[in-house]
Amino acid sequence: MKKIFLLITINLFGFITLSAQSIINTPTINKYANVLDIDYCKNTIEVPTGLGVQFSIGDKLLIIQMKGASLNEGNNANSGKIDDYNNAGNYEINEIKSVNSGANDIITFKYQIERNFDVSGAVQIVNIPQYEDVVIENTLTCLAWDGSIGGILAFNATGKITLNASINVSEKGFRGGIAQDLGGAGCFSGFGYTGFNCELSIECGAPKGEGIGNRFESQELARTPNANGGGGGNDHNAGGGGGGAYGIGGLGGERTNGSCNGYGGFGGVKLDYVSENKMLFSGGGGAGDAGNLSTISGGTSGGNAGAIVFISGNSIQTNGNKIISNGQNVTDLAIGDGAGAGGAGGLIVLELNSFLDQTEIENIGGNGGNVQDDDSCPGPGAGGSGGSLWLSSSSVPSNINLISNGGLPGILTILPCIGSNNGATAGENGGFLFDFPSYEADDLFEQLTLTAGSDTIICGEGVAPLRAEASASNNFNFEWNWTNGSETEMNFNFDPEFPGQYNVSANARYVYNDQVCEEIFIVKVDIRKPKIDIVASSFFGDTVKTGDAVFVNAVISPLNSAYIYEWTPSDRVNPNNDRNAIATAAITEQVCLKVTDELGCSNTECVDIFVYEPFIKTPDAFSPNGDDRNDSFIPILSEDLKVVSFKVYDRWGDLVYATSENIAWDGTKNGKELPSDLYIWHIKTKQILSNVIFERQGNVSIVR
Repeated sequence: MKKIFLLITINLFGFITLSAQSIINTPTINKYANVLDIDYCKNTIEVPTGLGVQFSIGDKLLIIQMKGASLNEGNNANSGKIDDYNNAGNYEINEIKSVNSGANDIITFKYQIERNFDVSGAVQIVNIPQYEDVVIENTLTCLAWDGSIGGILAFNATGKITLNASINVSEKGFRGGIAQDLGGAGCFSGFGYTGFNCELSIECGAPKGEGIGNRFESQELARTPNANGGGGGNDHNAGGGGGGAYGIGGLGGERTNGSCNGYGGFGGVKLDYVSENKMLFSGGGGAGDAGNLSTISGGTSGGNAGAIVFISGNSIQTNGNKIISNGQNVTDLAIGDGAGAGGAGGLIVLELNSFLDQTEIENIGGNGGNVQDDDSCPGPGAGGSGGSLWLSSSSVPSNINLISNGGLPGILTILPCIGSNNGATAGENGGFLFDFPSYEADDLFEQLTLTAGSDTIICGEGVAPLRAEASASNNFNFEWNWTNGSETEMNFNFDPEFPGQYNVSANARYVYNDQVCEEIFIVKVDIRKPKIDIVASSFFGDTVKTGDAVFVNAVISPLNSAYIYEWTPSDRVNPNNDRNAIATAAITEQVCLKVTDELGCSNTECVDIFVYEPFIKTPDAFSPNGDDRNDSFIPILSEDLKVVSFKVYDRWGDLVYATSENIAWDGTKNGKELPSDLYIWHIKTKQILSNVIFERQGNVSIVR
């Protein structure tokens, strides 16, 4: 291929404007690679080493799945028909972002791969060369389909397409069934095979043509179709069924003269391109049953189908040249056995704005093979279906001429059945499809990414602030997870009930085209908060006496040899730097243990030690009237207390009585009676054993 660039002009702003015309004089322009794997999470395709590097960054690629339809099973007349297309025929146009070579080549795409593809269904990629104006100088074709790549011619021209030669991809699509000597010259079970479908090992008939189902690869035999691939002729000596496409392939001829009749292959089914926007290969023709296959006699193989032409752009001028994708005619003469059927005409997709002259499109179904036999009249081959022309317009432009006839059936060429088709029929005609909806991916892809901070150590009562960030071109679900817990907020404070080491995993996840895309980020959170349980021994019920020894034992989880212990009050706990100690009872108070680890993280727990306290009881009033009843104000003290001082004040704060021994007050000041009123008292005592000072004050009334 040679490109010619012509300089036209310089515009007013000083920019150089180029007009580009490409001249194509090579037979092929496309590159192909079979797809080994698709990673929707990374938006990549894996192809064999060496096949990926032939493509370049920025190339437009056609991703297309050739097979994978589910077929009706069983051994009946419906066997081999399509139950579900699945992903067969799915296609999309995408753009290469990068190419990396390794054990296999990895191609990353700029836009998200949108449609679902199953690599077990023969997925391939084909580059779509991009032109402005382009001239075809020699016949342009494509690589023939070989079971994994080929069978597609595709290009785009934003300007004018000029044909100075034809485009011809005839016979380069799905393959016809290959005639094989499977049953010998004898008759199956003495009277011929009357069933519909069988395995290769049974040797009941001829191989089917290739279709979007799975029966070509396993070489299954006999008359039911392989989706749009024609059925093989049954043993004995029946003709193959035609490949299907826009219509149904023809029915193969029967062997009619003699006691061992054979049933002709069914035609491949009609395809539905439009409902789910699928580019589908047309079907290959079924083979004729070949009991006598040799160099001089025997059955013949089915014909290949036409390939796919996909041209997009602005306009086309054909100059009397054609766009052709015909099915293969079976030209070999079957001698004494069944003949193969014609392949179907191919699919031609023209996504063009205008046709500048009379444009002739040809995708004719292949003709079935003829048979020569002077005795048993074996079955001729059926015709393949005509192909499909899919236009982007809603109607047929006036200057398009489509020739899409179904292929003709073969005939018997000599007596006694000369000129007969023996039941073989033509394939149905092809036709137009409209409003082609080109499937081009256009959503920029962003791979799922997730970050979630770093490992964290939390001391004491603190919390671990966990912060995650995630992004992707698809909606995703997010969740934090840890043992016995979860959280869906991306940012939250982790505050577990118990200390210890936690592996907290951040998980972002979505499902796309049946593939789970997931990122996991694990944050290790070490909660340094020792759990402390203090047990205090008590010898007298709920309380102990002042000066008694109380054993305080700490149960700590988790244990750590690096812990530092600190008891308070330090002067009444011995030792005050060990997990287990003795507290000396003085007053009712809390004894606390602070535990600190090697990082300075600490926790403190306390226990209450209840100590019996001395009592001081006083009346609220007394009547010093000399009747020997309640004549003095006398505080009542517990036996373990010794008075240090006792004072009484009047309401103005003047001292009216003071003593350190006799604490009875008779209501006088310096021997004189004081009037009825409210007085304030204050007593200071010392506990005899502990020397702890206890002070009390209150009010008392004189009543006269």
